[in-house]
Amino acid sequence: MEFSVLIAWVHHFLLIMGGCLILTLLMLFSSIKYTKNKVKQIEENDRNELNTTND
Repeated sequence: MEFSVLIAWVHHFLLIMGGCLILTLLMLFSSIKYTKNKVKQIEENDRNELNTTND
């Protein structure tokens, strides 16, 4: 195998792995945002339930 072919394979491999890394980071940040919103919603529901039971 020639050296230029090896370089091309490595280049393509790095492009694919870079794309996977970007997708993984996007999924991580979106799941963190979703989880924060869900926790906030649950806490708000709990506060509303406490207020209605105290009335």
